[in-house]
This record gives sequence, C-alpha cells and structure tokens, in this order.
Amino acid sequence: MSEEIDKIRQILIDRARREAKEIVEKAKMEARRIIEEALRQKDEKVKKVREEVLEKAKKKAEEEILLVKIEAKKRIAKVKNEILSNLWSRVIEKLASKNTGRRESLRKLLLEALEAIPSPNVVVYVSERDRKLVEEVLSEVNVGKRILDIKVCNILGGVIVESADKLIRIDNSYDTRLSSIKHKYLHIITRKLFGVE
Repeated sequence: MSEEIDKIRQILIDRARREAKEIVEKAKMEARRIIEEALRQKDEKVKKVREEVLEKAKKKAEEEILLVKIEAKKRIAKVKNEILSNLWSRVIEKLASKNTGRRESLRKLLLEALEAIPSPNVVVYVSERDRKLVEEVLSEVNVGKRILDIKVCNILGGVIVESADKLIRIDNSYDTRLSSIKHKYLHIITRKLFGVE
C-alpha cells in the first residue's frame, strides 16, 4: 500500500511540480513586465522634473517598485497556495477512491486505537463505506465484546475509537492522518515543488 501511495504521491508531486513551475514562471514574467513598466515610468518622470523635485520623484518611483514587487510576491504566493491546495485535493481524491489495502489499513488503525484505550467498552466511528470492512475485521480479531456500537461519521476512512465514558478518543481517521502528514511535511513538499526553503 505504501508503494502505491508513494507512486501516487510521486505522480502528483511531479505533475504539481510541472504545473507549479509553469505558473511560477508566468507569474515571474508578469512581475518582470510590471517592474520594467514601473522603471520606465520612473525614468520619464525623472527627466521631466527639476533638480529639487528629482529626489521626490525618485523616492516615489522606488515606493512604486517596492509595491509592485510586493504585489508580485503576493501573486506568486497565492499561486503556490492554490497549487498546494490542488495537490491535497488530489491526494484526498486518490485516498477516498482507493480500495487496495484498505481492509489491512483499517485493521491496523483499529487495533492501534483499541490498544491505546484501556476502557473495556468502546464506540467505533467509521465512514459509511468502511462499516462492513470494520465489522469483518472486528469479528476476525475477536474484540467484539469491547465494542458497544459502530457508528457512521463523516470521514474519508480509517477509524475513530472512543471510550464509553467519552474521556478518551483516538482519532485514527485518514482525515487526521493526512492532516498530520500535511503539517509535518509541508516544508519538504514546498521545497520539492518550488525549490525554496
């Protein structure tokens, strides 16, 4: 399963990297054009003004260039954020549609959560799609006596296990795992996609 996820991740990263490079290059060209236009306007103003106005015009032009640079950086940052958002959407789509290895994944996540909760009685939350698989896994691992109920909730997959008294909750949902990965590795993904620290 991890090889398939790695392949999918690599395909998505490669595709996103190409798209990101194209978008970033276009944004850089537009920024250069805007900066060049601002510089041209600055030169015309400098030629027309007297010596005492020259310093004011020069400062104003520098401010305009700085603003244009800031705006260009904002545009590039916005494009990068859109690319990352699109990448995560694709990862979620792939994860949501994946069937291979899902049963084993659910089994591992369920057992991990059950081990972490000392309570003799628990409630298991799953997606509608995974309910039957989790029921089968529970019958195989012989922990059915601990399970008070299996409830459906709005998650991509995985499990959430909660003690009957609701004091302990282990969220092993794909949503939470993906969010954790996203936050943990965002800087690495950003560096690979955009070549920046």
